[in-house]
Amino acid sequence: MSETTLARPWGRAEHLARRLRSGETAILALLALVLVVVLPPFLFLLRASLVLGGTDAEPRYGFDNFISVIARSGAELWITTLVYALGSSALAIALGVSSAWLVARTDAPFRRIAMVAAFLSLAVPVIIKSIGWIMLLGPNSGLVNVMLRLVVGGDEGPIELYSLGGMIFVEGMLWMPV
Repeated sequence: MSETTLARPWGRAEHLARRLRSGETAILALLALVLVVVLPPFLFLLRASLVLGGTDAEPRYGFDNFISVIARSGAELWITTLVYALGSSALAIALGVSSAWLVARTDAPFRRIAMVAAFLSLAVPVIIKSIGWIMLLGPNSGLVNVMLRLVVGGDEGPIELYSLGGMIFVEGMLWMPV
């Protein structure tokens, strides 16, 4: 036998050992596991949403269920959803890019604190941050609204947290560090 024939099995074993050490095989196994767990329910849901009727042996398929949902919810819901998503995304991107530029490209004071605060913000759960914004800007007992009511007067706070604008503001602030 030649040397290349003898070296080939060892080369394969060495290649396999390198792949195992790099974690590539573990990542592929994890990806396969996720596909096995997620894909069947997703395909079942997709098929069930497309079935219109007929018999079990020969079902009819179509998009009538999706059209019915869109027709029942109305255009106002979809427009509000798009305004909320685009508005909060635009605010988060604008504030995030601005603060990242200030921290990375200028010699602004407290820039290290701002960078650490952005990382720490990612560690705090969103529900805790949301409750904090409610405690600050809530319509009845929010600290900022209580202070503004003392200055401006009136029964209700001037900042409407539960409006579309208030929700866009809070969501934009929550996603700004990301």
